[in-house]
Amino acid sequence: MQFSIDAIRNFLIQDIGSYREMILQENDYDNMKWSYTTFIDMNNYLKKTNMDQEEIQELLSVSREGISFGSVTQRDMLFIHSLTSPNRCLELVETYKLMERTNEYVPNMKDELQWLKDRWEKGFYIFINQ
Repeated sequence: MQFSIDAIRNFLIQDIGSYREMILQENDYDNMKWSYTTFIDMNNYLKKTNMDQEEIQELLSVSREGISFGSVTQRDMLFIHSLTSPNRCLELVETYKLMERTNEYVPNMKDELQWLKDRWEKGFYIFINQ
């Protein structure tokens, strides 16, 4: 099982007849794939850094139903608008020293964390799209 880690910014929701479509410019969308094991490892790592479950969910917001950018539902829109701001995510990274502490716990997570941090620094909202 794989998860798509989607990063979006500067998006526009456009009504097209009976459905809504998310409009994104090429440089306003990025993604990477995580295996189920990577997702679990990241979650366990964040727990080891003393983040509480609410803070973990702020960093790793999960769309359990999955979002199709070509046909955005009302539920999708509510989820997207509830995503944690990039600045808040960076604040959590700094508060818990997540980049520095990867070597203590899971050095193999450093690339994934760096990818997330780089996108937050560029103003992307990130979520896990199942």
